[in-house]
Amino acid sequence: MCVNRYIRLISFLLFIALLSCEQTKESTNVADIIPTLDEMSSVWMSRDTIDFLPSIRNFRAQAITNRDLTSISWFASAPYSGGYHTGIMKINGEPVMADQHRWSAFGTIRKATSHGLSITNSTRMVFEENGILWKIEFANTSNEDITIDLTQDMIGFISRYDTHWQWWYPLPSVRGNSREIFEEDFLIPFKENLFEKKDVRDYIGQSIQGQTWPSDSEILNVKFYRTSSVDEKTILIEDLNSPAKTIFSFSREPEIITTFNSGATLKWNITIPAGGKQDLNYVMAWGDNAEELKESASGWLTSFDLTFKSVKQEWENKWVQLFTPDNRFWSGNFPALETNDMRARRVYYNSPLTMLYLMHTNLPVMDRVVLTGGPSWGPSIMFFWDTTSWRTIGAITDPEMMLENMKGWLTIDIDKYYGRDYLGGRGVGNRYSANYWAIFQMLHEYLVVTGNYGLLDEEINGRTILEHMEFMAYNWRNLSKHGQPGYERDLYRLADFGPNPRMLLEAVPTYIHTVAAFNAGYVGMLKRLSDMHEKLGNAEKADSIKNDAADMAQRVLQLYAGDGTWNSLFPNNKRVEIRHTLDFHFLGRYMADELSSEMKEGMIAFVENELLTNTWMRAQSINDPAAENSDRPDHGPLGAYDGWPLNTMEALYHMGYAEKAMDYYRDIYPVTLEGTWSQARELWGKNKYNKNARVRIARRGMCVREAASGIGFANVMLREFFGFAPKFMEDQPLDRPEMVRSIRGRMHHINYKGELYSIVSDESGLKLIRE
Repeated sequence: MCVNRYIRLISFLLFIALLSCEQTKESTNVADIIPTLDEMSSVWMSRDTIDFLPSIRNFRAQAITNRDLTSISWFASAPYSGGYHTGIMKINGEPVMADQHRWSAFGTIRKATSHGLSITNSTRMVFEENGILWKIEFANTSNEDITIDLTQDMIGFISRYDTHWQWWYPLPSVRGNSREIFEEDFLIPFKENLFEKKDVRDYIGQSIQGQTWPSDSEILNVKFYRTSSVDEKTILIEDLNSPAKTIFSFSREPEIITTFNSGATLKWNITIPAGGKQDLNYVMAWGDNAEELKESASGWLTSFDLTFKSVKQEWENKWVQLFTPDNRFWSGNFPALETNDMRARRVYYNSPLTMLYLMHTNLPVMDRVVLTGGPSWGPSIMFFWDTTSWRTIGAITDPEMMLENMKGWLTIDIDKYYGRDYLGGRGVGNRYSANYWAIFQMLHEYLVVTGNYGLLDEEINGRTILEHMEFMAYNWRNLSKHGQPGYERDLYRLADFGPNPRMLLEAVPTYIHTVAAFNAGYVGMLKRLSDMHEKLGNAEKADSIKNDAADMAQRVLQLYAGDGTWNSLFPNNKRVEIRHTLDFHFLGRYMADELSSEMKEGMIAFVENELLTNTWMRAQSINDPAAENSDRPDHGPLGAYDGWPLNTMEALYHMGYAEKAMDYYRDIYPVTLEGTWSQARELWGKNKYNKNARVRIARRGMCVREAASGIGFANVMLREFFGFAPKFMEDQPLDRPEMVRSIRGRMHHINYKGELYSIVSDESGLKLIRE
């Protein structure tokens, strides 16, 4: 269907309607509204509390700091990746272990006490360059001089891989750096969960359920590398099986440099005077060209203090730019929240912080990519499902990036993959049952926010965008097994998502076959598709789709278990009890109008009594029959994927419990004090089975430290609490503007259909103001 003939009429009506909005000529300085990056840094975390240690990033690389004072591990900057770690510091032969850790977007700080000294190490990546900086200070607070024998290993165990990047990715091993050896040494143990109790992220050289990590000596003596001294303060490590090279340069000339194959051990004898300080700075650079690396490392070291300060300045500039209209980086801008509600403010701003932190500009497929997560996995990957949690924010902040992403996704087979690799452009992973729902929601949100309805006629892979959306909304018919043996009942007209839990929640073995959540998601797609066709002038088709949505909704309601939870329907009429947040989210978000008051009350009671804790939630009830076999921090009973709380808030709002959602938004404030949004936060400590559970970023279950799904907390603030929920080809973007919200404030710089607006929330409700 051609839709262009409707666009001029709709545009004219929109123009007339928006003339009635309040208009102001304001010149808002976003730097006066937003928090600083120092404010958004984590609190100090002690070594006996923190589990997942802070990371470092710079728009092109990622790594995790370790429990010792200086080393980093899980280094990746596609196409480069590092195995094991970069080398530890020892004083008088003993490793220096960190006592405290603090994360900031621009770098991390580790503190230690050793041999009478207070030692601080600040580690930063050079912004958008292939470099890392270490700034170490030794402070002697005693009344006597202290002399130490200081050694620091410099390990450049880095290789280059131009293909085969998945969520996992190739990295070198002591047995070699081929992809096959990587799979034998890392990927197979990962798939068999051999890394569950201990992890290579920590101090290396420990036995892991039969797997023994190499000692530092073994790493240094790997025969696939060659190390040479460039001068008295620089070493060069060359990978003999790829073009990769690594440079280390250091501020103090060592007394001894002992070179090995993949690095060197440096030794100094240092005296720190009573009440005085000494320092040691060093840098690492990586790439293919040795001469360029030497020049970069030398420049950073020569002007070390200036380079070190510039990292923070660059991050701060990008942070302010993110919220500034007509900036030169994003095609839009992130809305700036002005409010005195400080707990809600912190939760909100943790979302743009996460977006900025996960930004990459060095991947060849696109100029800008917000990765789904990392470090330790995914240094070039975007997932469809995770990205849809921030679809409104994405369409406002960077509509060009969002559109380019979606067009790219439609060129690969979303029936086979859960995401895309931005190093090579291929699909990655396995199919997720959420794929169709996720991409449909993103396409719809892009259309209603930007007003680019001409996109519906654009053809990709043999279908127009509108035809793609129709195919996605009706994909449940392809998944239905109705009429096959064991699927005779009418209820089996619903989609059956198959017997493999990896296609759904991965960790929950019973969340398979005909589940309520994703079938409700299809109901939601049909409702929106019907609305689209009605606005496009195709009333007969719109009515047909609406009837299909109503029929499907009535079938979904038959899966209700009667106590606020839902059943999964297996073949041969077998029903399996499910007590999981995913059903609450999809039913509350997409079928609130079909739920009876009794159902809603039961669902609220279930969430409040079995899922929510004082500052977080559990994804799965402890009372779920499969809970014992589902213990992964993101989807099981002892934690939650960071997307689940925001999805819970969405459902609460659409079920008519807006203030419960807002209260919950404020309640999770404490978890933001550890850093950005992550893959999951786990419930731990002696109260982990009750509401007083302690909460921290989860490492177990092979989680990543940062993850993009949490950007959606800003989506909830904007869409639900500030009511910005534009509909297809409608003029007024506010949802229930007459409803008074407890959040007071102003959302600045909302980029809507090419114009900037603010929304004010006060005692009279919501007001849309053109800027």
